[in-house]
Amino acid sequence: LEHDPQNPQALNNLANALRDMGRAEEAEPLYRRAVSADPAYADAHNNLATCLIELSRFEEAVTAARYAVSFQPTHAGAYGNMSIALRELGFLAEAENAAQKSVALRPDDPEGYLDLCDVLLMADRYDEAEAAMNHAMDYAPEEPRVYIKLASVLERLLRHDEAIALLHKAIKLNPENPVTWQRLSTAQFMANDMGAAMDSIEEALRLKPDFASGLAAKANILQSLGKTKESARIVRQGLKLSPHNPFLYYSLSQVKDFTPGDKDMKAMVALADKVGKQGHQAATALHFALFKAYEDCGQDRKAFEHLKIGNDLRRKMVPYDAKTAEPYFKNIRKTYTKKFVRSLADKGYKSELPVFIVGMPRSGTTLTEQIIAAHPDAVGAGELHDLSIVEKMFDNVTPDSARKMGKAYVDRLRRYDPSGKALRITDKMPGNFMRLGEITSILPHAKIIHCRRSAMDTLLSCYKQNFARGQYWSYNMEELAQQQRWYLDMMDHWRNVLPPQSFLEFDYEDTVGDFETQARLLIDFIGLDWHPACLAPHKQKRAILTASKMQVIRPVYTSSVKGWKRYEKELKPLISALKTLDIPLENKKTVTKKASTVKKKAASSKPRRK
Repeated sequence: LEHDPQNPQALNNLANALRDMGRAEEAEPLYRRAVSADPAYADAHNNLATCLIELSRFEEAVTAARYAVSFQPTHAGAYGNMSIALRELGFLAEAENAAQKSVALRPDDPEGYLDLCDVLLMADRYDEAEAAMNHAMDYAPEEPRVYIKLASVLERLLRHDEAIALLHKAIKLNPENPVTWQRLSTAQFMANDMGAAMDSIEEALRLKPDFASGLAAKANILQSLGKTKESARIVRQGLKLSPHNPFLYYSLSQVKDFTPGDKDMKAMVALADKVGKQGHQAATALHFALFKAYEDCGQDRKAFEHLKIGNDLRRKMVPYDAKTAEPYFKNIRKTYTKKFVRSLADKGYKSELPVFIVGMPRSGTTLTEQIIAAHPDAVGAGELHDLSIVEKMFDNVTPDSARKMGKAYVDRLRRYDPSGKALRITDKMPGNFMRLGEITSILPHAKIIHCRRSAMDTLLSCYKQNFARGQYWSYNMEELAQQQRWYLDMMDHWRNVLPPQSFLEFDYEDTVGDFETQARLLIDFIGLDWHPACLAPHKQKRAILTASKMQVIRPVYTSSVKGWKRYEKELKPLISALKTLDIPLENKKTVTKKASTVKKKAASSKPRRK
């Protein structure tokens, strides 16, 4: 370059060297000089795209990749970069098309399959993603990234043990890669193995102490364990290393109460003008964080502006179509008729160990589980996918398979009780409200608790969450209302089809309004003796993996009842949609009188165990 400062090859090579050293910001202007000196230099355009992806400037990365393929239409790497950037911007169809072109141009190269897998994962097409990674494994059996990506697919397919085994193989191939240790930590976290998850993330940070996303992962584990001060301290370390990282600000918003004039809030506001270039995921995280900050400060109008932006962005990224969801509900009602349920009576596995807590997300399911889990004879296992796994082991629920399915589920459930002494173990997967016919058929002695909460409070609480995965209907007000309608119709179906008293209706408003009465009702319903620890569920030291992890470490509070009134004006589209679907905004009182009777009975009856 001293002899020829505009030599495009030399500029490109120097930029590559800088980028390999982690100095992408210095590399970018050199790539731009290279393509300016030789506009048809496809490799330099592609390398610029790679650099811009590393800098989270995805719109510019798409432009650079398109220049590369315009000059070299067979450039597989450029199509791969185009796929990555388009995916981050939420354009899944275009991203898939680019990844498929990359695979077609280089079918024996794992890179294209890795990019394609990422798109398929975002589209929830897990079987296709697994097939793509199996192809990659055929061509690159010694490539750790293939094992890491396939593990991500298997996690989504609820095959946690296989995923963890693959990540251990990846670590054997390259034990010094902190990213692999972080992925292992995430897999162990999802499998509810908090000790192993913390050990793995500590190893990642030992290998790379300035690993910002590793610090974010550690903060998330600490937050789930209720260690909010430690979590906030770790997030602060991450922000020192990566001060413009929207995901770290989102993590901070979960463990901090903001005040007017807050310096963190000012930093987030400043970042909001630029975050769009980092892609939809980054922008979504920041807008949800800003919603929390403005809400803490009592600036409700401004808060809701950011909440709406965050939800609109997230909705663009999720593969949800209400037209394909509705038949699923109808098929369940068509299958589980009163006659079919009667044909399975007493065919299931007779165990009183399982307690199912169901309902809409954000309807009080976590609080309900915490009350039960506080009992010394009970274990709270959280949101379990085990029922889905058991379903895949059998074709259908039949008189012959019902007992086998029930036993398979209980055998899996026992893994969450290392002591082997629990009399009750809870499964708090809210969406199991779809499976009450199956549950009562394969586990006729299981207890089922249906958590109810007013539609407006439930749906606003869902709308306020940036869920890690699932709940794709929660980012649009009309779709929220439609999901509520389907849920109510499903519960009406179970009331008509299942035997009387098949489940307990447990109302959130009653619980926070008369906590002891409702707690006693709950413990009596599951057949355990009363224990005073159930009055202090927030004092438990167990991991919470759901969106309620911050609420459950606080004493029971009533401030969230009718909380939707705070945003009544902004929620007009939701209110209108609910009224159109004939859904009441608030629940009617149904349980309190009955609960009072149970309280007296539970307090005076002789101790009993089931």
